[in-house]
Amino acid sequence: MSKSGTMSISMRAEAKDSEGRLIGVHEHPLDDMAIRAFAWTIQLNLLKTNETITDVTGTANAETANSAITTINLHAGSGVTAPAFTDYQIQSPLTNTGTTAYVTPAVNAISGSVFTVTGTFTNTSGGTLTYGNVGIEITLNSHTYLLTHDQINGATGFIISVNGTVGITYTIAFS
Repeated sequence: MSKSGTMSISMRAEAKDSEGRLIGVHEHPLDDMAIRAFAWTIQLNLLKTNETITDVTGTANAETANSAITTINLHAGSGVTAPAFTDYQIQSPLTNTGTTAYVTPAVNAISGSVFTVTGTFTNTSGGTLTYGNVGIEITLNSHTYLLTHDQINGATGFIISVNGTVGITYTIAFS
């Protein structure tokens, strides 16, 4: 349940086999793990304050207010430990082969008080992969930052065969 004047982020993951059959669904309704870098980038670009933000390599970077974001990606990892607010990188990042680990998502225009960020990972690695966590990453001044971090399907993740997919939809809502 959301309160007036709030922002909420939810995540839905749909796993399909190589023939497109649905094999699993996982949702984080209104309790998504937006992490510290998300708060810092709000301060940086909306409130015009310079911030020091930890990137995905663990390096703290001094960023200047109103800096342009040049890239947005969804990034997947095989780790299945629950995320923490202080996370700065995907857990056990998958190696990118095609769209195995990174996807440039569609960021849909706001409709009413909601917008979505969607993308689909396809396992083209040649073997079975565990998709255990996912997040939204942005690139700002040549540094990559993790904004959200979610565990997929609890402590097991989704086990995806070759050419199977995991579709991700983040829903950002304002009330």
